[in-house]
Amino acid sequence: MMITAHMNTIDELIASWHTHSNQTDLSADIFLSFGVQALELGHPYLAYDILKKGILLYPDNKNLIYRGALALARSGSLFTANALLINLINKLDESDPIFPDLLSLAGRLAKDCWAKSKDVRKKNEFARQSLHFYKKAFDITNDYYPGINAATLSLILNQNTEAGLIAKQISEICIKQHKTDQDYWLLATLGEAALIQGNYDEAISWYRKVMDNIGNKTGDISSIRRQVLYLNVYVKGCDKILDLLQVPIVIAFSGHMVDLPNRSETRFPVNLEKDVREKIDVSLKQFHSIIAYSSAACGSDIIFLEAIQELKGQTHIVLPFVQQDFIDTSVSIAGNEWLKRFHTVIGKATSVSYATREGYLGDDSLFAYANDLIQGNSLLKAEQLNSHVIFLAVADRAQKNDIGGTLHSLGLWEGQNRESIVIDLSELRSVFSDDQYLSDNQSNVKSMKYDGKVLSRQIKTMMFADCVGFSRLGEESAPSFFINFLGQISRVIDNVNIPPVFSNTWGDGLFMVFDDVLSAAEFALCLREMVIETDWQQHGLPDDTNIRIGMHTGPVYTTKDPIIKRNNYFGTHVNLAARIEPITTPGAIFLTEQSASMLTASGNQDYACDYLGLTELAKKYGSDSLYRLRRFDSID
Repeated sequence: MMITAHMNTIDELIASWHTHSNQTDLSADIFLSFGVQALELGHPYLAYDILKKGILLYPDNKNLIYRGALALARSGSLFTANALLINLINKLDESDPIFPDLLSLAGRLAKDCWAKSKDVRKKNEFARQSLHFYKKAFDITNDYYPGINAATLSLILNQNTEAGLIAKQISEICIKQHKTDQDYWLLATLGEAALIQGNYDEAISWYRKVMDNIGNKTGDISSIRRQVLYLNVYVKGCDKILDLLQVPIVIAFSGHMVDLPNRSETRFPVNLEKDVREKIDVSLKQFHSIIAYSSAACGSDIIFLEAIQELKGQTHIVLPFVQQDFIDTSVSIAGNEWLKRFHTVIGKATSVSYATREGYLGDDSLFAYANDLIQGNSLLKAEQLNSHVIFLAVADRAQKNDIGGTLHSLGLWEGQNRESIVIDLSELRSVFSDDQYLSDNQSNVKSMKYDGKVLSRQIKTMMFADCVGFSRLGEESAPSFFINFLGQISRVIDNVNIPPVFSNTWGDGLFMVFDDVLSAAEFALCLREMVIETDWQQHGLPDDTNIRIGMHTGPVYTTKDPIIKRNNYFGTHVNLAARIEPITTPGAIFLTEQSASMLTASGNQDYACDYLGLTELAKKYGSDSLYRLRRFDSID
């Protein structure tokens, strides 16, 4: 039986899969069809879950195994994907139609491991593995994709003569296929082949054609640029090409609001707006193209956003809470003209996101949370594009350093020795008389009350986890699970430096809350490592016992739970955290962009967050940009 209708959404696919998954006579084609559609819909985690069940029933089905490895690769599980793939490759011969695809995927996995590994010996081994697979795929197919990768890896491994010979073959193949300059991937391959052969002028010519035809596809430019960066260590002439293959500079911005009437101390008087704009324009002129992250308060934020939008740059606006509350607290208090300008920059923005989609409710911590996200998002974007990031601030360093304010944000950035440009308001003010202006007016602010007390939100990191395969455990395994599985987790809690501030379990589910994202990340990794390294059969549990872990950082309420008689945590951000774990690949830690941003902004170098893409969450909770957490020196 095959699926006759193609599913257009992940919800349709999940609903259809649920109607099939309880059947005991599903064919391999059913598993394959559902798995392929999940991959096409951008849900590799669901795809792997489906395909793994099919592989267990049909262990010799090569299509299921290939798609399963592809699903793992797309969810960042490189080692697991590679092990599955190599086992299959060793069973087949070159005459099998799927064999070249398996080789190319194995080459890609090994190259990804080479790029991420920090150990020199391991890097060389991964490079040799990748070369072996790409070269074999090229020998079979004569296709330029595995061929150009084989040439580049030969050069990386100091096999210069071999690299040149392969690159010459690739040039000849691509020239024959070259019919239109719109195929910029083929042009980039010709450029890479010319560079490997030492034909630098020819390489520049091909890469110039790439830029003439690629448009504003920043992600593709970044991928092509990454290949040149790989070669930069081994061949001359890359500097001019890297200058040609420019990706946008990433700017994180923060600035003071314009002074309001009756402000007690002058900071940003309205008559400085023209001067501030001129300083911003001068700062931006040095950059070819810009991706900017900022809030949108009256004054510096809006002036900066207008400048970027006039330059046709990308503007990603982060608001700390719902738009109307932000307008009331940070825009309209300066007058209708600023309100009009706010709506204009919002309408022209590349994206508008919210630290929380709830109201302000008097929680000033939300301003600091939004500023942290602005910094983290800019760092993550620069990392994805292999670009440079700076912090641009309009500030008066002599002013009070309030939590959530510009000076606080600037201090955190400069405290990590990151590059910044500061437009000094005190210098600009020195040419004007010391007029007096007023501070912000945040009267009539609504607040959340419980049992007569005002509740304020705190920024916490929530972690949800569950035992993969728990539902398959029989009654006889229940004592082993609760004594041994949960017992091992208890030991992890006891051994970490900073344990969770709250822990709860139900069935196989875990809910934990941490004061900061760093302690949450360390605990999650220790928990994952414990589960992977434990011999569960010795504890009376299946040897494939595994765990899924999901994390999210956001503002939550806390108060005494009337049922469990101790403090508990609640709010929409707890609900969001709970929707990450069900779609996580077994043995992995998935986290939201907020957690990844906060982790990156912290400056801690012990962890890495690999971007997985926009992913639909469980229980129709919408979609979110997800990342996979790993230790910095680890690959899988």
